[in-house]
Amino acid sequence: MASRNASDAWSRHYAPATPHTIDATRFTSIPALIADSVQRHPTRTALLCLGATLTYAEFDTLSARFAAWLQRECSVRAGDRVAIMLPNLLQFPVALLGAMRAGATVVNINPLYTAHELTALLEDAECSVIVVMENFADKVAALPARLRPQVIVTGPGDLHDAVRRVLLNGANHWLRGGRRAVRQLQAPGHRFRTCITRYTADDLDEVAPVASDIALLQYTGGTTGTPKGVMLSHGNIVANTLQCGAWFAGFVQDEGEVMLTPLPLYHIYALTASLLVFLRLGGTCHLVPDPRDIAHVVHAMQNPPCTAMTGVNTLFRNLLQHPAFTSASFDALKLTSAGGMAIAADVARAWQDATGCLILEGYGLTEASPVVTCNPVTLHEFNGSIGLPLPSTTCSIRDGDGEELPDGAPGELWVQGPQVMQGYWRRPELTAATLDAQGWLHTGDIATRDTEGFLRIVDRKKDMIIVSGFNVYPAEVEQALAAIEGVLEVAVIGVPDDERGESIVAFVVRADSALTADQLIAAAKQRLASYKRPQEIVFVESLPKSQIGKIVKRDLRSRLNRENV
Repeated sequence: MASRNASDAWSRHYAPATPHTIDATRFTSIPALIADSVQRHPTRTALLCLGATLTYAEFDTLSARFAAWLQRECSVRAGDRVAIMLPNLLQFPVALLGAMRAGATVVNINPLYTAHELTALLEDAECSVIVVMENFADKVAALPARLRPQVIVTGPGDLHDAVRRVLLNGANHWLRGGRRAVRQLQAPGHRFRTCITRYTADDLDEVAPVASDIALLQYTGGTTGTPKGVMLSHGNIVANTLQCGAWFAGFVQDEGEVMLTPLPLYHIYALTASLLVFLRLGGTCHLVPDPRDIAHVVHAMQNPPCTAMTGVNTLFRNLLQHPAFTSASFDALKLTSAGGMAIAADVARAWQDATGCLILEGYGLTEASPVVTCNPVTLHEFNGSIGLPLPSTTCSIRDGDGEELPDGAPGELWVQGPQVMQGYWRRPELTAATLDAQGWLHTGDIATRDTEGFLRIVDRKKDMIIVSGFNVYPAEVEQALAAIEGVLEVAVIGVPDDERGESIVAFVVRADSALTADQLIAAAKQRLASYKRPQEIVFVESLPKSQIGKIVKRDLRSRLNRENV
């Protein structure tokens, strides 16, 4: 166990209203947690997106209708997997809650995934249904015959009033490629509007998940390049929602809070720390479909004025550099939470100068639902740390033998708490290597703890690259590039990038000397999401290797450093 002195040190810096523990058993499931908010605040606005709103009562009704459709038309039963492949639209939380009320496990999928990536994930998860934005239906159409889930297709205006629905869906269908993508489906698929209108809430045979049931299969990459499903139970997600809510207790109110959510809900950070935390608080979650549209993000921050937002370093930097941001008012903003990638000190200072709001940096990982630590709301200036463990969370710094290290000594960060995953989907050996018998999650991240209990990450999981808050595992990129004709060998590393956090550099040994960097990048587009593609190709005669034939990536980094001097 972590030392008593370390625990006492970090708890002394908790905000006065922050409890040291939470009751993780208060709600048995995510639907139960949201049902409590529906009962307390039926007429409040729960969700806002592109000008359309849903009250808590409307959200409840639509999710029940969707759940009834899944049961009656798709034969979804408890434990079945339902995939959601959507940007931040109102349909996302409706489908999420509806699937869970039908007893299903939700599999969140990045819409940027290629058909190749989607195939690997769906093959592992064995999803029976997928909800997809029509623009990405062509990727579902490209799935092999053995992986043909039932398809539910939606357009951006499906939950808007009739006039805006026609305008938004028409523009998307005819001008943004929706029609072309949907036409590639061998079967037309079900329309989301049908799924929420054919049945009533009374037609739902409500399933009551228990805390140990798997709520999410949240896929993350692996050092082998193969995606692995993190099993997060209802109890895990509920616990982390309550932990984050307790962290901000007394700082955010029970009424009038608007959480801007530009980060994608298919990412566990936005799903828990933005959507679920603020639904629990009775606030409004303002969904932004495309965080790359910085002008729209600035507009959304002010209409209505947001009181809180989550983001990553890339987003904050892009906002600060946009002309519309300098003339905007952020008087209402009082909470800015950051995760997913390290915050640069210059960005943190500029953000606080521009908005008057400090960025509270934290740390988490998918395997912890995801939030483990955060800086306290009483902090006055950016300190470069990842903060303190959340209530009911214990962090320990261990050496290679599992012995606890003293303050200041770098070692592997171990985490224990009710938010720690159940394990990896159908991978008992990997689970045993990551989660020990005492419930300690071995994060693989190297951290230090100071005498006040604040933690700092000094190194990351071996070789992992973080691009704009997304984890990129070199092995996956290397496998994709190695399969391209003309490539003999390849090694991938990450290098610092002021805009993205890191960018990807691929060192390639050619089998065909005529192969060009442009050809390689063009071929990569067929197999890798945009954030996983190399920004730079370096052709080399050979790759540096150890005596046992392992590629020595530190030598590649040294080479880049020398060339950039």
